[in-house]
Amino acid sequence: MGLYVESQSATFEAVHVVGAQNIAQQSVTFGAKMVHISGIGADTESPSTYIRARAVGEQRVREAAPHAVILRPSVLFGRNDAFLRTLSVLVRMLPVIPLFGNGSTRLQPVYVEDVARAIECGLCSNELGENIYELGGAQILSYKDLLSTIARHMKRKRLMLPIPFLVWELLATLASVLPNPPLTRDQIELMRHDNIVDPDAAGFAELGIEPRGLEDLLSLCLD
Repeated sequence: MGLYVESQSATFEAVHVVGAQNIAQQSVTFGAKMVHISGIGADTESPSTYIRARAVGEQRVREAAPHAVILRPSVLFGRNDAFLRTLSVLVRMLPVIPLFGNGSTRLQPVYVEDVARAIECGLCSNELGENIYELGGAQILSYKDLLSTIARHMKRKRLMLPIPFLVWELLATLASVLPNPPLTRDQIELMRHDNIVDPDAAGFAELGIEPRGLEDLLSLCLD
């Protein structure tokens, strides 16, 4: 269950908070196990309504279903996904690629099938409740290095242009009047902060899973 851009018919509060709480309550009512998918960086103090909603949703799930397993993946990638597809289009179409800030924000892309295995563990084990598992892939890359890796794979040489976050915020404000804005302030806020696993958090190791790295899977996902 996920929502990245709000609309009149779907808000972050409705999906990530109320929706998550309702499902948690139903899981208790019917005696079903629950695995809740949140995201690294969920924070009730964030200026982003999206990030705050994810954090509050975690709290509501835990209150309604204390033994629910909560997973916080980093950015997901897989075959024909929106993440890699969007970045590969930028590399293919633009001779100069704009960066968020100086492109130093670190990401730990995680393969969707590895997250699926973590979900399976959560549903099949009776020993994983009351914990939060942060899931990141085998590689940590800056946003700039991520784009460079994709460009090398596609055999393209591209210049990278740093763009201050203030400019991105202005663009997002202008885009907000569109029915389906291609850029939002919440997305920019996400790119301000590293999206990597906390070294002290439980994660794939505790689930007995060896995550794979993005670079090793680019041929599978993009070719």
